[in-house]
Amino acid sequence: MKNKVFLFLIVGLVAGTSFIGGVATNYTPDLDIVKKSQKAVEDFLAFPKTAEYKNVKYHEVRETLDHGMLGYVCGDVLIFTSQNNYSYKRFIVKTYLHSDGRNVVSIPLIDRDDKEFPNDDFNIIWKKYCKL
Repeated sequence: MKNKVFLFLIVGLVAGTSFIGGVATNYTPDLDIVKKSQKAVEDFLAFPKTAEYKNVKYHEVRETLDHGMLGYVCGDVLIFTSQNNYSYKRFIVKTYLHSDGRNVVSIPLIDRDDKEFPNDDFNIIWKKYCKL
């Protein structure tokens, strides 16, 4: 009986130590908020490997009640199309930085000709949050 209890305690100790060790070694902090936003923009491009950025800036808007920071990442991204046309287009990504370091990014808005998002609304957001 004592051997079973002792064996059970040893197995529990090994399992607990393995769990704690796994959690400690697998923790990976989030990417920088700007880099994470750029990755989100690339997910919406036809040719994401060709993405080039310029004028990318993070703009803090306000602190939230839970002490996180609401903001926008704005900039220009080089967009290629299948017709070998390319140009820089503006983009906006709404972001939220938790007080513990985690960050969340929204679906990016890209100022394109295909009008997924009305251009007037895009310009309002751009002027309000990105032209600071």
